[in-house]
Amino acid sequence: MRRPAPACRAAALLVWGCVTGGPPAHGGGPAAAHGIRTTANIIPAPAQLVPGRGAFLVSERTVVWLPRDPGAGESARYFADLVRRTHPGWLTAIAGSPGRTERPAIVFDLERAPPGASPESYEIRVTPRRVVVSAGDRRGLFYGGVTLWQLCTVGMGAPATGAQSARRI
Repeated sequence: MRRPAPACRAAALLVWGCVTGGPPAHGGGPAAAHGIRTTANIIPAPAQLVPGRGAFLVSERTVVWLPRDPGAGESARYFADLVRRTHPGWLTAIAGSPGRTERPAIVFDLERAPPGASPESYEIRVTPRRVVVSAGDRRGLFYGGVTLWQLCTVGMGAPATGAQSARRI
């Protein structure tokens, strides 16, 4: 059995390093306890960051749920393919809704966008059992997936959180 990749313990708080230049004042929490750095250079940087409790761990048991919308599903498949390049066999991609699965899950969700939202905006919410990448447009899901992938490839982890971002150039 492979060891779970500490690289993707949590998605959005890793962006903390982009915003603050370092880990939280409490010493990094669960991520620091596992010897994982808690800073990252993630592009685009989040517009808002809300710390949470716990950590999400991506492993060979993690499932990526594909949205019913074919174009939105492409973003989820692209994310899974990027992760599989460094961790072959990880991230089973399944079409449909996650429901009440016990397996750790990453969900890509195409939602109705708030009035005036950029089509490239997205939100990443992380809990110990689930990561949800949501956006009002396929472009937002794509950029959210790329941000999540960057977090999974930098060899870091952090507590759960929520982050919102509009793509910045």
